[in-house]
Amino acid sequence: MTKTGLTLSLQTENPETLKAINRKNVSDDEIDDALAWASKLNIPTTTELIFGLPFETKKSFIGLLDRSTTRGFDTIMCHVLFIMDGIELNRPEVREKFKINTKFRPLAAGYMSHNGTFIAEHEEVVVSSKTFSYEDFISVRCLNFMFYSVFDLGFQKWFFQYIKNSSEVTLSGIFDKFMNPDRSQKWPKEYLKFVDDFRKAVEGELFDTREEMVAALKKIYEENGNDVGETTRINIDYGARLIYKEQKWMREVLAQHLKNIGGDNITQEDIDLGKSLVELGSLERIDFEKIDKTKELVLSHDILEWKRNKFKKPIDHYKVDQRPIKFEMDERRTKQINGLLENSSNQIDSDFYTVALEMVKPRSNLLHVLSYD
Repeated sequence: MTKTGLTLSLQTENPETLKAINRKNVSDDEIDDALAWASKLNIPTTTELIFGLPFETKKSFIGLLDRSTTRGFDTIMCHVLFIMDGIELNRPEVREKFKINTKFRPLAAGYMSHNGTFIAEHEEVVVSSKTFSYEDFISVRCLNFMFYSVFDLGFQKWFFQYIKNSSEVTLSGIFDKFMNPDRSQKWPKEYLKFVDDFRKAVEGELFDTREEMVAALKKIYEENGNDVGETTRINIDYGARLIYKEQKWMREVLAQHLKNIGGDNITQEDIDLGKSLVELGSLERIDFEKIDKTKELVLSHDILEWKRNKFKKPIDHYKVDQRPIKFEMDERRTKQINGLLENSSNQIDSDFYTVALEMVKPRSNLLHVLSYD
């Protein structure tokens, strides 16, 4: 409860999949009742989903992702399936039945040499089966990153909730467009580099055999003076980069995606509101270099009430007279961030941003407290 709030680990809602893994989920009514209970008590809610289980397809899994956003979960954790000793899916006959294909990836910095023997931890990840392809896996892996960045790290959640409620495109569809921009359009080169770098990192951490993975890690270890190299924490590293290092192109790119999705129906008022929400998302995040910097933003919508109602209605339902937003720091936030700065000797770099996302819990403490004058 203190870490992720009320957690309902649905994993999957595909009837065939549930039967294959001998699992039964709670009913829709029970889910709705639990979410309503948590909302009244201001308790955040989380669901955990797993892609790659038997009979699951890319389409069925994306449908579950979108139902989870519609239900109003505050955090949606999207995992990929990995195989380990002792589970039923690791039996040879079960692997063959569902045509389970896997690749190996290292576990962060879990490798070393001990008494002359090189040791490396790994995960064996399911990358295709009878019902989904390797390309489907990569596509869902990109969605995994976006759901993590928006729902867990708080990346531009105001904007994405706005665009979800103001168009017929689902949130997964929006995330897919963000990670796979139409290359026939003109985009900032830094944006295209980011999405290309992410895909290369995802595919680069995967090996066909454990032996290949161990050999690659051993080479890194030896070339690094018998020490570990860069850890493979793709989601949090790229999440930190997206949030803190890629702000130069963010407003322009998100506004262009809004125009693309809205098409002929989009108005200048819609675009201006979208840009204001991008600005809100940027100002809400605490500036490590200027913790006490005074910030100001005036909006014509009650965004706090919109959030309390789990973004279930379009933002136009919350129109009000113009009112300024206050961006405040409380004692706990100030103490945590000052502690981070002291431990890093005020050296703010890419590693610092990743450490901040890892160490500050809950991660909402990296954001200002919002209120009205």
